[in-house]
Amino acid sequence: MTRAFESDQVDSRDRRFIQSLCYGVLRNLSLLDWIIDREVTRKPPGGSVRTLLRMGIYQLFFMDRVAEHAAINETVECARRAGLERQSGFINGLLRNALRHLDATTAAFAELQAQEPWVRFSHPQWLYEKMASQFGPEPVLKWMAWNNEPAEVFLAPNFRQTSLQDLVRRLETEGCYVQVLQAPVLRDQKCLKWISGVPPQSTGSFSEGLFYIQDPSTHVAPMWIRAQSGESVLDLCAAPGGKTQLLAQLLPEGVHISAADAEDWRVERLRQNLTRMKLIEHVRIFDEAIPAQERFDWILVDAPCSNTGVLRRRVELRWRIGEDECSELASLQLDLLRRARALLKPRGKIVYSTCSLDADENEKTVRSFQQEFPEFTLLQQRRLTPWEDAVDGAFIACLAAR
Repeated sequence: MTRAFESDQVDSRDRRFIQSLCYGVLRNLSLLDWIIDREVTRKPPGGSVRTLLRMGIYQLFFMDRVAEHAAINETVECARRAGLERQSGFINGLLRNALRHLDATTAAFAELQAQEPWVRFSHPQWLYEKMASQFGPEPVLKWMAWNNEPAEVFLAPNFRQTSLQDLVRRLETEGCYVQVLQAPVLRDQKCLKWISGVPPQSTGSFSEGLFYIQDPSTHVAPMWIRAQSGESVLDLCAAPGGKTQLLAQLLPEGVHISAADAEDWRVERLRQNLTRMKLIEHVRIFDEAIPAQERFDWILVDAPCSNTGVLRRRVELRWRIGEDECSELASLQLDLLRRARALLKPRGKIVYSTCSLDADENEKTVRSFQQEFPEFTLLQQRRLTPWEDAVDGAFIACLAAR
């Protein structure tokens, strides 16, 4: 399926339509099922029939550019092609009923939001309840609505290879149009937001390493590392290299930057990205385990997490993560902080970051580490939230050894 989707036989417009449809269904899965079940007078459909109904309902309710008759007819035709000829009449009838009831159903969304907001915004109930217990219902409504919008694409220029103005001009010649953005989280730095035209990753500028695609929130943790010439920095969980490449740009000459990761394929991906950006010469990569005698002044622990801050970008993730996963990840994150401590020089500093909003993985993990190792002082911490900062969710903390 992936090969067929990426092949030249699929027109670029069809590819965009299919992507929009698939992502839209995933973002609105619970709501689509609620709409379907309102229209069903017999045993609720499952399997491929429900999948086709979700696709048809999404087009009717949320894709204004798709003609209503086309949405119904094409869904029925898909059913026939899938060997569901006997169910095609049922699919046709349900979609036509849903279209007749569209206004009334849409009006019922407000009541659904008040009673079952996790269904209205298509998030697992346990995740809604967990986040609401930490932030309150209103911020979580904003968070879920944010997750259901297409993610904006941001470009971080490689200032060792180009300037902001030169990159904008170069991209325009390649048919890629961007906007210069001053995001508050970036302080005095600027990034670019893709507006239209050729996708950024398809340009020659990308293949030549003139920028990295990443949200402004990812800049904060590297910005907190203020190593001076002669000091050493380790990016402990470095792949795919987004924060490593920022360190290689932000830190002054004479700072020794190293990077590592847990698996060979991840290290290779890190190497490829740094090579593409022509920053490989500024970073020492550990291909194997970090030697026991190595010690660092600064260690960045960008820990694996539940990614609850970036569900807008990881469209399917809300349906894959489980209720116990956050606590399991917190255990892994604490282990990584312990490992960083063992690699830290006296009076060194650890910058801990996640792209999670969950306190179990963030504030509570930091407190657990401090309770186990009271010689560490929390210098500062910050949580970025989409509803307050208009960027992906993230957490950053800086710990200093006494």
